[in-house]
Amino acid sequence: DVDPRQWGAVLWIDPACDTLHWVRDAQWTTYPDEHIGRPAGTTRPHRAPAALPYPVRDPGQPWFLDPTVLGGHDFTATRTNVREAALRDAEGRGVRVLGGGRTAVRAFTDGTRVGLFVAGFHTGGGDGFFATHFAEERRPLRKGNRMGGKFVLELVGR
Repeated sequence: DVDPRQWGAVLWIDPACDTLHWVRDAQWTTYPDEHIGRPAGTTRPHRAPAALPYPVRDPGQPWFLDPTVLGGHDFTATRTNVREAALRDAEGRGVRVLGGGRTAVRAFTDGTRVGLFVAGFHTGGGDGFFATHFAEERRPLRKGNRMGGKFVLELVGR
């Protein structure tokens, strides 16, 4: 028995495909240009070589550019209600997910490869502060339960 906050498929992609682009149905109509919740955007990983300690001073850059082990806040944020998301290389080759506004995606890197998680189910995070708020969204899975979802995956070229 588990109570997942996400489930879906992980696609491992050529590490050269490290530019993420997305278009989604956002909750609000206006976002700052650097907000990780913006309805459309393009980003690349900002990777730290190891876990960084909590800064004791102003890091001198916007939070969305902070590096993390998996690629930085902007690159690894879960985008919900995705219409289209793509990971591409510098020549425009890669993969595109068509989600119809019902899919969530999250990109990440481990340094040698790039992954794209396509979620058939997503609920808002594991933060204990929001546990009560997200309780209605939870979908516990018990032994024998079935789950499923649909998305279209396209290989794209220049």
